[in-house]
Amino acid sequence: MLGYFAQRIRDAREKAGISTYKLAELSGVPRPTIAHIERGFQGASERTLVRLAEGLGITMGELCSEPKDEEV
Repeated sequence: MLGYFAQRIRDAREKAGISTYKLAELSGVPRPTIAHIERGFQGASERTLVRLAEGLGITMGELCSEPKDEEV
């Protein structure tokens, strides 16, 4: 599950066209934490996932959902 969220967060951030620095600014989650999550080095609490989703302008449902065929 760790790798799943890592990939979903990275994909959503790249789709939004923002850097980890910008996501940190928008979400309030420290940039090193975002980098570690995206690389799969650490997990994220539900609170952190909510903050990242808000920073990305998506819902938790979108963050947790399976990617659509065109996203793959």
